[in-house]
Amino acid sequence: MTGSRPLTEVEIQQILQVFKGKYNIRNRTLFLLGLNTGARISELLSLDIGDVWRYQRPVEIIYLQKRHTKGKLVGRQITIKSGAQQAIAELIQWKKQNFVLMFQMSTT
Repeated sequence: MTGSRPLTEVEIQQILQVFKGKYNIRNRTLFLLGLNTGARISELLSLDIGDVWRYQRPVEIIYLQKRHTKGKLVGRQITIKSGAQQAIAELIQWKKQNFVLMFQMSTT
């Protein structure tokens, strides 16, 4: 992209401070995944939990299927950096806690 530049660490921290509310963990994870992988938001939204979490830990490589990539003849794979892996782990933990709470509330 002409005229684009990488975000500075200060800008990244400022953006992370903006995420608030019920879905802040999810939104923060999507932002960090996009930042650390360069994947498009449409590619990130097409991922399932099994695409990013296996054997009780975050994956090191995400495989994007051809149908979710733009203009590619084949799918592609993206290496996940440690910052994005940590965000995935936090999201999974948040999901587990909320699922347990929702399950407990629905059975009482």
